[in-house]
Amino acid sequence: MIFATPRARGKLAPEDLDPSLLMWDIHRTMNAAYFGAGRTTLHIEFADFDAKFRRWWLVIEDGEVDVCMKDPGHEVDLTVSTDVRTLTGVWMGDIGLGQALRNKRIRLTGPTRLKRDIATWLGRNYFADISVAT
Repeated sequence: MIFATPRARGKLAPEDLDPSLLMWDIHRTMNAAYFGAGRTTLHIEFADFDAKFRRWWLVIEDGEVDVCMKDPGHEVDLTVSTDVRTLTGVWMGDIGLGQALRNKRIRLTGPTRLKRDIATWLGRNYFADISVAT
């Protein structure tokens, strides 16, 4: 699990949300094969965090995913703008991706194919399909 304290997923406090751990876990569960040959650079921006943890890059190349806290200098193929709670909820399976996109809690800027296929390449937490009692 990506959280420091044992709380039910739906009751996460702000101190339970950590963009570093979230990005690290997402990079491990992404479908890197989706991107094929070449390099794809994703820029993730968390509007609810300060400069140090606000911007992240995922660089996918030859089936490998690298997490960068500093701009790697590659052309960005897709930008994901959101807040940590929303992306954590989507990745954990507690918030529907379609719902987050419709409500503009996640905004995507880039090619239609990458935006359309986000559910295919983003991946999910290993426990996302386990329901949580409320």
